Amino acid sequence: MKVSLVYPNMSHKGGAETVVAWAAHGLSERGLQVRLVTGSFDADIWQGCPGLDNLVEEIKVPNIHNRWSRHMETGNRLKGFFKDDDVVYAHNPFGLAWSHRAEGKICWYCQEPSRKSFTKFANKEVHSAVRNNAFDASHPLVEKKGTLRLGWKYQLRPRYYRERRLERKLAMLPQHSFVNSDYSKAVFNDCFRIDSEVLPLGLASSVEMKSEELPFGAVVISSGLPTKNLFGVFKALQRMKDAGRLSEPVDVWGKGTDSVGYQNLLKELGIRGEVRLHGLISDEEAQSRITKARYCIFVPFCEPFGLVAVESLRVGTPIVVSNHGGPMETLQRCGGGLSVDPFSHGSIADSCMQLVQEDQQDGRWQKSAQEAIRRVESRFSWERYLDKTIQRLEEVSATFRGISSSQV
Repeated sequence: MKVSLVYPNMSHKGGAETVVAWAAHGLSERGLQVRLVTGSFDADIWQGCPGLDNLVEEIKVPNIHNRWSRHMETGNRLKGFFKDDDVVYAHNPFGLAWSHRAEGKICWYCQEPSRKSFTKFANKEVHSAVRNNAFDASHPLVEKKGTLRLGWKYQLRPRYYRERRLERKLAMLPQHSFVNSDYSKAVFNDCFRIDSEVLPLGLASSVEMKSEELPFGAVVISSGLPTKNLFGVFKALQRMKDAGRLSEPVDVWGKGTDSVGYQNLLKELGIRGEVRLHGLISDEEAQSRITKARYCIFVPFCEPFGLVAVESLRVGTPIVVSNHGGPMETLQRCGGGLSVDPFSHGSIADSCMQLVQEDQQDGRWQKSAQEAIRRVESRFSWERYLDKTIQRLEEVSATFRGISSSQV
């Protein structure tokens, strides 16, 4: 079976990009003829995914400022490009825009709808916190006028309604749609009023397990985007230091985490000596740090899946996660940590201090996370993920062939 996996930008590494890369690799390993169609690819950051660069076909993207116009025009230029494929596997809204000329044979993995177009649904908990005065006015998500940086200016422009209608129209094209969690399924339904299937992401690569040495310190894995809530984490760590309870180092990494803004924030909060910002690091270094840590803090807003929580539990590292979204689902199904109100610095700090204190006393959270490993491996099985993906791709392909042959 010939499959084009479509994702416009593979020049940086995040959760969505990691899923795309390993899906292309895994499907190819299963014997499918796979090409990864993208507008930008950086082979250096994907060295840990064997042979991925051999699957890539880069497409020239038109120089158009408006993002939806740019991606739709790319899709128009790809008319006929997918004619020899049995199925097109598009990822996220812009991947779907590139694939819209392949009508009749599209399978879509929507990790999340556009947060700008559907902020009411995709950022529901944030808007609720603001209404209930539970949101820190100094958070980077809040502008000087007290409004949220969640696309409100964009919503005042006429194109907002056009683009939202366009995304809803595109969502009707696929013959099958995947989402990554029950939380995502609810958001998807609110945005598009159509059904989807939950396909939890699989974890592909082998990992280093916990060593015999005692775990020490905390890790925070995130990008620097305001919705990832590094600001809330740092404010919580300040509370822990003020209480004399920040005795172990905290390592932070991910795209944008080492920015000048965050460095200045640490200095302002007085925790620059305790918190180390690394920016992007290698997969090997990241794996080593997660494995050796006492716990992982991951408290984003409205996170649809949250690969970080899964990656931490997979090596037996306890987690402190948001009480909503995909990370909370992982915690509920697998155990191995605590949930917090991500809008409350006190809630984050109290749970971190509780976990460290109890773990130092009797190692209960290390034991809990070790017990979670089996449940994580079962729920987020790579083989199961590939099995379900291939099953649906074959169904879409068979349906398309049936329609095409009946039209001959």
